[in-house]
Amino acid sequence: MLSPELVAGIRRVKGAKRLGDPVGNWLTAEEGQRLVDAVRTDTLRGKRDAAMLGLLLGCGLRWSEVANLQIECIQQRDGHWAIVDLIGKAGHVRTVPISAWVRSAINGWIGPAEIREGKLFRAIRKRGMLWGPA
Repeated sequence: MLSPELVAGIRRVKGAKRLGDPVGNWLTAEEGQRLVDAVRTDTLRGKRDAAMLGLLLGCGLRWSEVANLQIECIQQRDGHWAIVDLIGKAGHVRTVPISAWVRSAINGWIGPAEIREGKLFRAIRKRGMLWGPA
């Protein structure tokens, strides 16, 4: 169906250029699931940690992006939840989709913590109370 010249041209196309090699220890899907399952969600601190892990593992956010995430950035667009206008590494702005299980973990945190605006994640005192500025 295709001309021999076109086929030869397609075969000569190289793959995407990779810059550097991946480093570090990558989690398998089973290891990630065990990590998420190990969090105790019966305390306020556990609910916060589960939401953080969900964003790190389920959405691929960097720890600095999670630490600075504003509740206003989590929005529903076209029937899907997403983190909108997330400012990441080198000032790049992106939109990140949120899966259902991550959204459930976030809801499990913001409900009991009564967070309505400002930073999504806050410090928790020893007695389980939120501490610090919004």
